[in-house]
Parts: sequence; C-alpha cells; structure tokens
Amino acid sequence: MTRVLVYAGLLVFSIAATVMTVLPSASTAAAPTSATPCQTFPTDEQCDAASDDKGRFCHLWRSAGFLANLAVAVQLVTVVAYVFVVAGGKQKRDQGWKVLAGLLTAVAVLEYFIIGIVSYAYDNDEQFLIPGWSLDTSWILCILSASLSVASAIALSSTVT
Repeated sequence: MTRVLVYAGLLVFSIAATVMTVLPSASTAAAPTSATPCQTFPTDEQCDAASDDKGRFCHLWRSAGFLANLAVAVQLVTVVAYVFVVAGGKQKRDQGWKVLAGLLTAVAVLEYFIIGIVSYAYDNDEQFLIPGWSLDTSWILCILSASLSVASAIALSSTVT
C-alpha cells in the first residue's frame, strides 16, 4: 500500500511540474505601453540570415520553444504512464518505476537544456541589454519543474526494494 501512496503522491508532483512548464512569461520588458499593435517575437529581422548575428537569436529562441513543447509532451506521457502503473497492480508497479524514472529524467534533461538556452540568450544577446528586461516567472517555474522531476525520479528509485 505504501508504494501506491508513493506513486500517487509523485503523480501529483508530476502534474504540478507539467503545469509549471506550461505557464507563460519567460521574459518581461518593462517599457511604457503604446498604441502600436503587438508584434511576433522574435521579429522577422531577428530571424533574417543577413542580420548581424545571422539569425542566431531566432534559432536559439525557437529551439527553446521546440524543447519546451517536447518537454510538455513527455510530461503528459509520464502522467499517463503513472496512471497505468498505479492501476496495473503490484507487478506493473514493480517494473514500471524504471520507465517512470527514465521519463522523469528525460523531462528534467529537456528542461535544463531550455533553462540553459534561455539563460545564454539573456546573457549574450544585445536585445536583452536594454534596461527593463528580466527573466520572468516561467523561467523560475521551469527550474522548479526540472528539479521536481529529478527529485521524483530519485524518490521512485529509492522505493525499490
């Protein structure tokens, strides 16, 4: 029974980690508002291969976005796997922890890559040198989500008897 409670508790943590990854606001710019309409980000000029940085920022930002989508997909697979493992009985729990720990580790690796890419872009791209830019809530939540995934994988591995 303890193992079922452990799996159920870790399922709640995995759902929380998924929600943390999905929340928006990776960066914030504190600038006065204007009547101009919203624009896409990154702009077409930033993605132009003829630009000063050869579109590097655009590639970094879009790669981070792709990895975030992939991380959410793997997190959803992890939640479904939790349900199957918990509902599958003792034999599935005895074998399923390996799959779950692997999925949780994969999620953490993807999220740490996202954190690294966004941090690199924030520290090295000239557009973030403008006063008022800062990393926002979802960047911090991504760190928490990745750390929670690692902690869950460790907790699952430690329940093995």
